[in-house]
Amino acid sequence: MALIQTEGLVLAVKPQSEADLLVTLFSRELGKVQVAAKGVRKAASRRRALAQPLIHARYLLYEGSNYLHLNQGELISAFPELRQDLEKLLSAQYLLGLWERVLPLRQPAPRLYRLLGAALHLLAPLDTSLVLTYVEAQFLQVLGLRPEVNHCVQCRRPLGAGKSWWALAAGGLRGECCGPPYPGAVLLSPRLKRLLRCFFYLQPAELAALEVSAAELEAIHQLLAEHASQHLEGIKLQRPLIDLSAPVILGDERGNQDGNGTVRKNGYSAAENRGDLSGGPAGPGGD
Repeated sequence: MALIQTEGLVLAVKPQSEADLLVTLFSRELGKVQVAAKGVRKAASRRRALAQPLIHARYLLYEGSNYLHLNQGELISAFPELRQDLEKLLSAQYLLGLWERVLPLRQPAPRLYRLLGAALHLLAPLDTSLVLTYVEAQFLQVLGLRPEVNHCVQCRRPLGAGKSWWALAAGGLRGECCGPPYPGAVLLSPRLKRLLRCFFYLQPAELAALEVSAAELEAIHQLLAEHASQHLEGIKLQRPLIDLSAPVILGDERGNQDGNGTVRKNGYSAAENRGDLSGGPAGPGGD
């Protein structure tokens, strides 16, 4: 049995049986893959923490007839700082779902992998809306769907300091060089135009220094969401609505309780939160 070693982020899980889960893993080396995780829904499973959404880990996998199978792994991060904040947790779930929908199976996507990892680490210390707006812009750029923000979409002349309109159907900004705008075009202020460009060109480490208001972030998000709806079939940049009265279940509902029904911190035992997954390799078919 040849083992495959990879690092990955868990995007989603789906119950397969009373004891098993099917894990959607975004692997750095393999791309999006489906991994059968046998026995991980059992309360005593040592591999349980490896098979939950919003987990970053190193995995040992092996090929099965239909899916890859989980052999063992080592937890890198469970992102506890995101799990303890409802807004940030729901935002992380939104990003995981976005990546799950757009990624094809078994096609490595290193730029999207790095972007998702950076996004999850930026969410904890920075303003949620700031991070999501940046990630949405970068997401479109990596997919080759960035709106035109440097040249007039009609005549291709560089956009200067003059007026620019957001032309949704044309895919970007239209300059005053081409005369009055057509119906439906939205005039952008010079500042909003500069900020829109910033979100495509800033590095993650530079994001904290960007000064931008909540209203400006919302305006840019709406532009990006409209552009995605127009040019990315079946994918919407629709952020979650936060309902403080509703419980949040991340992955396997039973993952927040031990065998006696006791709530476990962040869904994991103390040993799992420490990343203590020792105990030797698990067998191919179970624990």
